[in-house]
Amino acid sequence: EAATPKKISISKEDHEFGVKLMKRVLGAAVAAMRQSDTQQVFLNPVSDAIAPGYSRVIKKPMCMLNIERKIDQSQYATIDEFDKDVQLMFNNCITFNIGQDGTWFRTEARRQNKIFKGTILPQAQSILKNETAKRRKKLGKEVEEDEPPAEIASKKRKRTALSFVDKAKADAAKSKMKLKKHEAEGISSLTADNVEPLASSQSKRRKKNVELPSIPSLALMLIADPFVTRLLLDKSLNAIKSSIIPDKKLPGEHHSLPSVLQLLHLTQYSAGICAAKGGEFKIPGPGFKSATSSTDNVISADNAAYASLRRYAPLIGKIMLDIKVDMRMSVGGDLYDVAVETKLDRKPTLPNAWVDAASLCVVRALIEGVLVDLLRPGRSTEQAFVVQFSRLEIVLETFGAVSIMHDRACWISITQALLSHKAK
Repeated sequence: EAATPKKISISKEDHEFGVKLMKRVLGAAVAAMRQSDTQQVFLNPVSDAIAPGYSRVIKKPMCMLNIERKIDQSQYATIDEFDKDVQLMFNNCITFNIGQDGTWFRTEARRQNKIFKGTILPQAQSILKNETAKRRKKLGKEVEEDEPPAEIASKKRKRTALSFVDKAKADAAKSKMKLKKHEAEGISSLTADNVEPLASSQSKRRKKNVELPSIPSLALMLIADPFVTRLLLDKSLNAIKSSIIPDKKLPGEHHSLPSVLQLLHLTQYSAGICAAKGGEFKIPGPGFKSATSSTDNVISADNAAYASLRRYAPLIGKIMLDIKVDMRMSVGGDLYDVAVETKLDRKPTLPNAWVDAASLCVVRALIEGVLVDLLRPGRSTEQAFVVQFSRLEIVLETFGAVSIMHDRACWISITQALLSHKAK
């Protein structure tokens, strides 16, 4: 007589636990999807008013709000059903947005789907599996307490026989999981503190004369773009103003300023490197120490980086601090009464340290950036500006600077300042 298979009965308590666990896991997964969808492309349903002809092309529309509604109503019995709806949502976007006009939407759908498949879905599956295993282990212990000692001993012997094989597999899987977790944590915890300058190098020539530019020269072309250069200059000035001055730090101790200044020095070689199609390429030092190489070009380049970081960055910080004090000592400032009583002479003078700075394009650009920032509305007053502008004018005369007169950002700032003065 054939043995009848045992029926697996699920108690009401187990069912409620599974439903709650599924809701919690899938709810967290959708919350993670929302974070990756910064433009809210997939949040709301798509109507024909927003996308004409959408209902004619897409027969089964899906969005995150619909998925959340189904989660609240416990319509997903398994994660596979949830994954099916998510894939439907992304595939609908790719199917409808065809041609060149839909390139961005298709790219965004593939990007978010890659995050979902690579991170969100595996985490949800892992949490569900672990929580279910904990629940079963807990229930198993409760059942064992009611079983006779003979049956308990038999089960222990079976588990012991299998433990030698399973332990090796479990250890291998555990070490693999730890490695993945460590790599993920390393990427997610990457901050500006991990930014390090590039290693300096000598001039290099490619062995073969090829027509295509080298990878370093292509990268340098991007860095030398005027917009990117402005961002780097703004980053440098913000570092000096918001970090180095308040914390009384040396510029060389800042976590990102040496790297940004090094990139700015690299942009000075862009014209020559691009003209040579990347046939020659070199990286100046970050400026932590003075150059000692015998090659003239390398000495001038590395010494420029050294002077910018170690000598002139602190002087730029001093100018910015003096400008701030000038503002506070003007009429209406909190130090005005002290300035009147003590009759402090804050007439701008040129320190001898600026005399050798005429050839440093990066330093000149930073000083021009301080002037442009000063000309923005609300940055100064009429009385303070007389002294503040004189401080910058004296330094700029050292460079023989006329480039700022052709700078669009400077003239926009001047125009705003004049209009603000006229409005008064």
